[in-house]
Amino acid sequence: MSERQAELAAAQRTAARRHSAIKDLVTRARRSGDPTAIASAEARARQAYAEFDRGSDAFIDEMTTLNQVRPGNLNELPGQIGRCQAADAAALGIPAPQADGEAG
Repeated sequence: MSERQAELAAAQRTAARRHSAIKDLVTRARRSGDPTAIASAEARARQAYAEFDRGSDAFIDEMTTLNQVRPGNLNELPGQIGRCQAADAAALGIPAPQADGEAG
């Protein structure tokens, strides 16, 4: 997991904990029976859930993007390896290794 992916996961866990804590406030408000406290706690819970939900969408979008970038970078790896091997071979004065399927 990259550093950015770890940051995204931590932010998502924080939002989930915040929403969970506010749900506890709703439970306590309902037990108190105070309509104003209940309405206030429920409003805060809706707000916290909306924040969690927006964060979830952003988390999923960015994680998907990060994971799609990786395969794109992997496609470039064989060419980079070939260039490194050719440079090493040239520096050592030996024939460069042939890629699979290339005539030797």
